[in-house]
This record gives sequence, C-alpha cells and structure tokens, in this order.
Amino acid sequence: MYGNFNQGERLLTFKAKNIFGAILILVSLPIGYLFFWPVGISPEVWTPEKNPAGMFPFERNNRLADARLIELDGYGPEGSAIADNGFIFSGLSDGRIIAIDPKTNDFTDILNTGGRPLAMQFARETITGVQSDLIICDAPLGLLAFTQTGELKTLTNEVYGTPIRFADDLDISSDGVVWFSDASTRHGIHDMVYEGMETPAAGRLLTYDIKTGKTEIVLDGLHFANGVALAEDESFVLIAETYRYRVQKYWISGPKAGQAEIFAENLPGYPDNITRAPDGGFWIALVNGRDKTLDKLMPSSFMRKLVFRIMKLIEFEPLWEETWALYLDQNGKVVHALDARHSDIYAVTNVKEKNGLLFLSSLQNNALGIIPSPTSP
Repeated sequence: MYGNFNQGERLLTFKAKNIFGAILILVSLPIGYLFFWPVGISPEVWTPEKNPAGMFPFERNNRLADARLIELDGYGPEGSAIADNGFIFSGLSDGRIIAIDPKTNDFTDILNTGGRPLAMQFARETITGVQSDLIICDAPLGLLAFTQTGELKTLTNEVYGTPIRFADDLDISSDGVVWFSDASTRHGIHDMVYEGMETPAAGRLLTYDIKTGKTEIVLDGLHFANGVALAEDESFVLIAETYRYRVQKYWISGPKAGQAEIFAENLPGYPDNITRAPDGGFWIALVNGRDKTLDKLMPSSFMRKLVFRIMKLIEFEPLWEETWALYLDQNGKVVHALDARHSDIYAVTNVKEKNGLLFLSSLQNNALGIIPSPTSP
C-alpha cells in the first residue's frame, strides 16, 4: 500500500515538474526573444533636445490642410520636377514617372525605371543650351538620366568601388555637377525601420559631374543623408540629416570652403527634401513629426533593440500624424512653419515653390497638394 502511495506521489511530482517546465519554457521563450534575439542593428546612442513643436516659431496652424489635392492612380509621389510648360514630373512607388497637368489634374505615364524614383530635376540650359535630360535619384538603381531622345540610362551607381544603395535627393549646379545624397550605406529603401531604430552615421553627400562622368564623396558619416539644395550663388550646399532632426551646410567656395557646419537643428520633425525658393531661401519638408516615445528611446541601445523586436513581431507601420513645410532664409532662420495634423495632406517629402504656389509631394499619399505660398505678395 505504501509502495503504491509513494509511486503515486512520485508520479504526481513528475507531472508537476513537467507542467512547471512547460510553463517555464512558455514564459522564457517570449522573454528570450524580447531580450536576446539577434536584431541586426547596432543602435547609435544619442540624446535629442526637447521637441520644439508647438513653440515659436513652430506653432501648429494646420495651414497645409487647405491644399488642393491632385489625386493620382498610384502612391508616393516623393519628389517632383517642374518643366518649362508647367507640367509636374513625379515618381511613384511602382517605379513609374508621370507628368501631371496642374490645370486639369490629368496625368500621363512617361516611363518606368524598374526601381523607386525619388527626387528628379531637369538639367538646365547652362549645361546643354536648353532644358534637357531629366536627372533622377532612384533609390536602389542610383543616379539616372531620361534623355530627350527617350533613353533611360544609368549615370552612376557606385563611388570608389562601393555601391550607391539609397540615392535620395539632388540639386544640379550651373556647371553641370549633380550634388546628391546616398541616404545610407547600411540599409536600403525597404529597410527604413532598421535605419530609423539604428540611426547609424552611414549617409553620404556625393557629386557626379555630367561632363566628366566622375563620382566623388564630399561628406560621409551623416545620419540618413536626405535633402540636398544649393545656395543661389552656389557658395554652399545644404544636406538634411533626417535622424538627427537637422540640416548641415557644406561650404563649396569662400574662406570656409571644404568645411561643414550646422544650418538648422532640433527641428520638430524628420527633414526630408530641400528645395531653393525663388527668393534664395529654402523650403524643407518634414515628412513626419517627432514621436516623444522614440525620442526617449534614443539614449538607450538596449531599449531600442527591445522595442525593435516588438516592432518586427507586430509588423509595425508608422503613423503619419503630422507633417511640416518650413521656409528658412539663407542664414537658417525659420520664417514660415506650415503644418498639418490628421489631414488629407500627410508624409510631405518635397515642397517646391513656383509662380506663387507650393507643390507638395508625399512619401505615402496618392495625391499631390497645391497651396498658395506665404512668401508671395
């Protein structure tokens, strides 16, 4: 009898241990994933300043929400070029470049790069005598040209033997040098979440000489190199660092030639493309407002890895809650700050001013926006 009892006791103990072991495994698996699973990022620690959104000169006003929309049959008209006839050329997420008539809202397919066309600009008369090739930053393909004869050709997709992984924005000088950004040497356009959580100093400012075909690195170690714009006199070039909320100035000529300095910093969002305004100032698009939770995560590599594991698990997609169009003078002073929150205008990546109007491009929207410019009389 006692032997049967002891045997039963041992059996119950064995079952309890098995149940406890199973519970321990079930509990330890998610803990192990959250704290120890390899994530493929090495976050660079930094501490952002307090977000200035809502404070002067970044008072919220929702003025971008008044924009007239031109609805398209595709998504992500991220950058644009305006032709002499007023047509807006823009690239979509499916690889197409379309020409849009802003008077009628009609649009026509021009070509498909087979990649992801972002920024684009016409090579001007100083190079060829007339409005010429459409120069394109295509994220995975590099710097492209769509010629007047209808040929699509690659200008450059590597520099010093390294691939140009993420061609992003550009501006073209009067002597035919394309200044453009390679956003990251670590992550491509389809790995934006990796880039945002790691914030590596992996971006570069490059040049391509249309006449000689030579590609050069001007600046590297940038935190997601994005918008590019030359000064009116071409004495300096601006380059946005999206994941540091700032814009740098690189001096091309003058006593500071070859030096870089801060042009604008601690912005209320993520700076994207930069364009020069007709009066010599600059328009900077902030694709999204800053998130206070992400700002608090930046000083901790461990916490960013933990949160990143959760983001991958739930297939996180960013919320496009806020966007800005900033006008800065040639000295970096913010003169106009237009925003939109929870609006039909969102994820603005490019602000181009022409004939008293602002043309608003977007990373995610299926529309372009048009609104009167506050710089016009």
